[in-house]
Amino acid sequence: MARTRKRAVILIFGIVLLAIGIALWILGDKRVITGDWLSIISLVVSALGLLISSIAWLFPFSPDSPANPQIEPKKQIDNLTKKPFDKPTPTEIMDYLRKLPPFQREDATDNYKGIKVSWIVRIESSEKKPNGNVSLMTQYERNFSPMIFFEVELVKYPELKIINKDQEFKVEGEIDRVSSGGSITLTDCKLYFY
Repeated sequence: MARTRKRAVILIFGIVLLAIGIALWILGDKRVITGDWLSIISLVVSALGLLISSIAWLFPFSPDSPANPQIEPKKQIDNLTKKPFDKPTPTEIMDYLRKLPPFQREDATDNYKGIKVSWIVRIESSEKKPNGNVSLMTQYERNFSPMIFFEVELVKYPELKIINKDQEFKVEGEIDRVSSGGSITLTDCKLYFY
């Protein structure tokens, strides 16, 4: 607020100087005030008023801020901090791949790697791993294809021990692999239970 007020005061001061310079020039032109100095003074005062007004408006400053402020570099948004999306859905991915000629499908599956997704799924089956994780095979919208595979730490999600097969939950993760045969594998997953 103070910064804007200072800028306005400087702008008004410049406009007043400009008005005084123009008034002196008019008075000299009408020969109300005479003298050789009058044309030079009116020109200088007008130019000074215009210059101060322009500087105040175009280049605002604040005496509170340092002369050489440190500019922080922009933070790069990496793929892990991007918000996950519910599109494309697993069904949309498979429908797209099925429409392609068979020879093009394998190359097209690579296009999905790294996309962050957020899908509502149900558990079809699970398998405990020796490292304490659990590997899950899930369905999207009760469709058998595609199956969505991912692995999470069972310690972080104890709900998985008692969840019913038909209970929906949300998985957010990054697509690691898409198989044209009908499966999607996710990594870096987080689960949200309703």
